[in-house]
Amino acid sequence: LPADARGRRVFVDFEGVMTASTVWLNGFRLGEYKGGYTPFSFELTAHVDFDSENVLAVEVDSSERPDIPPFGNEIDYLTFGGIYREVSLRIVTGTHLDNFFAQPKDVLSGHPTLDVQCFVESDLKSSGAAFTLEAALYDGNKQLAKTSQPVPGWNDEGVKPQTLHLDNLGAIELWDLRSPKLYRVEVRLLRGTTVLDHDSRRIGFREAKFTPEGFKLNGNVIKLRGLDRHQTFPWVGQAMPGRVQRRDAIVLRKNLRCNIVRTSHYPQSRHFLDACDEIGLLVLEEIPGWQHIGDKPWQDISVDNVSRMIRRDWNHPSIILWGVRINESRDNHDFYVRTNALAHQLDTTRQTGGI
Repeated sequence: LPADARGRRVFVDFEGVMTASTVWLNGFRLGEYKGGYTPFSFELTAHVDFDSENVLAVEVDSSERPDIPPFGNEIDYLTFGGIYREVSLRIVTGTHLDNFFAQPKDVLSGHPTLDVQCFVESDLKSSGAAFTLEAALYDGNKQLAKTSQPVPGWNDEGVKPQTLHLDNLGAIELWDLRSPKLYRVEVRLLRGTTVLDHDSRRIGFREAKFTPEGFKLNGNVIKLRGLDRHQTFPWVGQAMPGRVQRRDAIVLRKNLRCNIVRTSHYPQSRHFLDACDEIGLLVLEEIPGWQHIGDKPWQDISVDNVSRMIRRDWNHPSIILWGVRINESRDNHDFYVRTNALAHQLDTTRQTGGI
């Protein structure tokens, strides 16, 4: 590890491993993650040797385990195996940005605003240290609005969600099918004048609703014409890099003239979703599954899939619906009350559905 990693927190982030992953650092078992389509992380800090080489080991179980969605019966697509999406090492300060959700408001009013919900993680717990959050909206290199506010003390888990409000944004262009205008939100965490952490995301200002009159984008009824998309390619299975993931979105939008795609039947590559944002291809993103609903522990993993899918992808303007049912499954009242409730708790801006 680099010398400046000492005194900081070290994580390993996996974007997708099929199907279950057990991770060790220097012979210490950090734990197992069950699921092939959603991101997961392990903290390495306590077991890092900062003075010599470290060995990170991952054991991957690629079998169709009945305790992990979508398995338990049969499914109509291949799942292959292995570490097929990106892996990265993340080195951060003890107090850092875990995530943020930028939510455009009143986009059709002529005076839109932006709420930026920030999630700060800290190992200080109930510290009285003075931290500040800053959020800014950019159009290219032009700053349109900026705000900051102090961060109050932490809760018992060391995490404090906090919402920053930006208004007086000026003339905002809407994100729509023909002109998918994207802006950039940057968030910084400071202690005094020192920047501890920063992150940025692209967003779009748009209103998307399913109504009795039909689907409306920015107040206009749009006839949806779409296809399902699997992340399967000849010769390489699922392990295709970003360039080709992006190309699939272009094929759907430009060649096949679709305006919506369903990520059947699992969350897909962030590169694919980035391209959908850029070219105006709407997305219905759904959790892993195909007809079969397992037992309570299986359902618990599925509910967790809802959380990880939404937290990863909630800033994509192309996503207009969270698919929180298992594809083509029978009804299961208690299970789907849980998936819907969690989706609406995490994201009040989108509707939920399922097939």
